[in-house]
Amino acid sequence: MPTRYTLTLAVDDSSMGEVIQAAVAAGGKVESLVAVKDAAVGQTGAKNFSYAHGMRKKGITGKELALQLFKEAGRPVRMTEVANYFIKHKFAGNSANPVVYTLVKEKKLRALGEGLYQLYTLPLKDMSALGAATSST
Repeated sequence: MPTRYTLTLAVDDSSMGEVIQAAVAAGGKVESLVAVKDAAVGQTGAKNFSYAHGMRKKGITGKELALQLFKEAGRPVRMTEVANYFIKHKFAGNSANPVVYTLVKEKKLRALGEGLYQLYTLPLKDMSALGAATSST
């Protein structure tokens, strides 16, 4: 099955009918139609970030953010939880894995297996006692 895309266009009302006909003829469907003011036309929705040393200023590094999560949780955490926590704090979710791996190498986190990690300073947990932590995805 071919890949499908969602496309956002800004067109004048005089050519809207032709654009819709072309989309439908190509096998597409119109899911929504929104009238915009002239000032909104041409805006890409790109966010304005400030940068320092080639990196976005977020006030916290990926390592600090990951350690913050593990300290708050006080229990073993799955990699998916770390990725979701990164996304919640405006970091890329796929940057969680290299950060966690680096923290394991630095002996700040311990890899427990089965996708679970915990702070290195916490006592090693019995895997059978994890209960809810091992049953989540």
